[in-house]
Amino acid sequence: GFGNKDDTFKSITTSGSGNAFWSLSANTATFLVGTSGNVGPCAAIDVVGHEYGHGIADESGGLLYSGEACALHESFADISGHTTEYYRDSATANWYIGEDVWKATKGIRNMEDPHLFKNPKAYGGQYFPQGCHGSGGVQNRWFFLMVQGDTGINEFNYNFSLKGMGHDHALQITYRNM
Repeated sequence: GFGNKDDTFKSITTSGSGNAFWSLSANTATFLVGTSGNVGPCAAIDVVGHEYGHGIADESGGLLYSGEACALHESFADISGHTTEYYRDSATANWYIGEDVWKATKGIRNMEDPHLFKNPKAYGGQYFPQGCHGSGGVQNRWFFLMVQGDTGINEFNYNFSLKGMGHDHALQITYRNM
């Protein structure tokens, strides 16, 4: 288990659309599986991994869902969602969150380029702060850089060249970071 009271997480699937959420008090994930317009059931693999990632961040990391810790909570959940998708099928995994649910917008966040959804890539950078979900883009980009690496000039005009270390090593560092 993850250290919670009864060492189990529970999930509830219900009607409605466009949302999934984790109850910090009940250790319960809820997935709305109805469809509405361009929004499909919120039970895509990365969304499921994201919600259970909240359980891990809460129980293992002890993160509160408030202030900057809230942005970290969302980012750790995004990282969990992405890695769940990656370990299920590395050939089709990508850096979007919720692309199979919110098809018209290709998801709700992008870990490789948070700016695509007007989320920050850097602490204090463009689009910062953006609340819990948006500000998680800073750590999301950090995770992407650890996994893939990249070369360029950041928004603060610094040159960078980073070699990626792959998912396994990056995930171990991320968990210790939590």
